[in-house]
Order: sequence, then C-alpha cells, then structure tokens
Amino acid sequence: MGDGVKSHKDYIKLKAAARRLIKLNGGTEASASIARTGRSNMSDYGNVNRLDVWMPVDVAADLEEELGEPVVTKVLCELAGGVFIKIGQFASQSALGVKLAKLGKETSEVFAKMAEALADGNIDKVEAEQTINEINEAIEALVSLRSSLQEEVDNG
Repeated sequence: MGDGVKSHKDYIKLKAAARRLIKLNGGTEASASIARTGRSNMSDYGNVNRLDVWMPVDVAADLEEELGEPVVTKVLCELAGGVFIKIGQFASQSALGVKLAKLGKETSEVFAKMAEALADGNIDKVEAEQTINEINEAIEALVSLRSSLQEEVDNG
C-alpha cells in the first residue's frame, strides 16, 4: 500500500471521525450489527495504528444513516476544501423575512468575529476556528433562505 496523497494529519482526522461515528452508534459491537462488517474491523476503522484498514463508504453510509448525522462525510467534505450542509434540513414554514434576518445576523457575526480577531493584527488558531464556526452558521442561514426560495420555485 502507498502512503496516499493526503497528509498524515488528514488521515488521523478520518480515523477520528470513524471512531466518533462508531462510538455514537453505541460502540464496535452495536455498529457491527448495523453495518456489513465484524466487530474487529469496526475497531480497526478508528485505530490510528492501522492505517492499512479504512472504513468502507457503504459502512460509513449505513452508520451515518442510523445515527442521522454525517460524521465521516463532514470530515471528507472538509478535506476536500468544502463544508457539508444538508440542504433539505432548511425547508420549513419559516417566513422569508425571518430567514433573511437570520442571514443578516449570522453574516454580521462573521464580520464582528473577524474584527475582534484582527484587533491585534494576527489571527491565531482559536480565533480562526471561531471565525470558521461563524462562517458555517452564515452559510447555513444562506442555504436555508435558498431552500425556501427553491421550494417556492418548485411548488409555486
């Protein structure tokens, strides 16, 4: 097996995501009963000392479906330079005005966090992580607004 094209740190993130997914599904035994693999394989999927064994995508998909949270998928999106946003989760009865106000609030929080972070001329790791969280919330608000508008296009 080759060393792969991602960094070692990225592979450790994937192992951590697999470990978290397995834990949130009740551990190795419970997860093995959900997906098409055995308990020892489940253990290896999250083991950083077993970089030769990876969780297959269908196993991740089954476990994420059971959990209702895309734990591994979110990390894969991050490693691809994106973010995971479940579009359908935003279609709701909320008025467009409420969604637009939420978008304005979340966007202003990004600017506020950036201004706070840049006050000393540098952005450290914690400030960057906090700002990324604010950006993700703004993206979710924007997608929520988009989903409502798309629903109007589709059903209007």
